[in-house]
Amino acid sequence: MGKLIDAKSRRSVKLRLRSWRLLLSAMPITSFLFYIVLRSKHGKSVEWTSKDLLKGLEEFLPIYEAQPIMKNTYGTGFDQNFGLWFIARWLKPNLMVKSGAFKGHSTGVLRQAILDAPILSLSPGHPEKYLKKGPVYVDGNCTYFVGKDCVDFGSMNWGRVMKKNGISDLSRVLVFFDDHQNELS
Repeated sequence: MGKLIDAKSRRSVKLRLRSWRLLLSAMPITSFLFYIVLRSKHGKSVEWTSKDLLKGLEEFLPIYEAQPIMKNTYGTGFDQNFGLWFIARWLKPNLMVKSGAFKGHSTGVLRQAILDAPILSLSPGHPEKYLKKGPVYVDGNCTYFVGKDCVDFGSMNWGRVMKKNGISDLSRVLVFFDDHQNELS
């Protein structure tokens, strides 16, 4: 996916991974993934175990090390990226929706989790806008609602969008709010 991180950063990630292994082996994970609280509107608890999380961490580390955007100031870090990747990987959605694109970092994380599902990204600016400031990620299987085509999440005609993407079961759609707004309300 891009250049590898330097040795100092790699050691930092590996130390964090070791800490998480200890944490996960010491406590049962039933309703949260690190600090991401998950609640099902159907009252179901999460289906994964600490072993699933550890296996996921082992799989995610080389993906994280190979990403093109290593300094994601004002964006998601390792913890959030792993949580997003793990949840997408676990749920296997048919469509992923992102509100907020910035440099495309979390779009790349979603793409690594699910290689073939379409992604919709709603953001005032296209990730390419930030090319002068460093690496960006632009996905060929992502529909960008940016610039003059940008629509706030709450104003999008979701019925039309779902129909266009062949989605009839909304439980097969993963939505990630990464835009510093409260559009869910």
